[in-house]
Amino acid sequence: MYWFAKTLENPAIARTEESVLAASLATGKKFHIDRYDPFFRLWHPAAIPDTSTPPPFSWFGRGENPIVFLRTSWDPATAVYLGIKAGTPSASHGHMDSGSFVLDAAGLRWAADPHSRNYNELESAGVNYWSRSQNSDRWKVWETGPFSHNTLTIAGQLHNATGHCKVTGFTENPANVVLD
Repeated sequence: MYWFAKTLENPAIARTEESVLAASLATGKKFHIDRYDPFFRLWHPAAIPDTSTPPPFSWFGRGENPIVFLRTSWDPATAVYLGIKAGTPSASHGHMDSGSFVLDAAGLRWAADPHSRNYNELESAGVNYWSRSQNSDRWKVWETGPFSHNTLTIAGQLHNATGHCKVTGFTENPANVVLD
């Protein structure tokens, strides 16, 4: 987050991260940075400028697997947050989850995305996890196939392993996203 604040020249992003750090210290929980510690120290600013400019309520990340984030406010108790993913299952470490989303409202997660299992665990069980062909074992794994994600499937069929879902529309105000 500190890197984003510096790169986007928006100190409000770093201020949001500082509030997470302060909350963890106030509760006595250890703020665990682990392998990112060098980056934390490299990008953490000496002082977080006080600014009244809040981070944006929407963001569109373009790339092979585009993602869009939309929110109604920065107050977790009242905000509605939507994160949605487009893209292709054939990308590196890809899942058949184009069109999937997470949704938070009133401080609760209403729609979630499954966590992945350890690759070694799957390979040890004889799963050919690295093939991305249409009928690969990879898509039969619950977490990487389409059936565990918040996305559409038709007649119980797998998504097209070489297909590509695109973000065809995005507006910030009013917040709107269209996938195809």
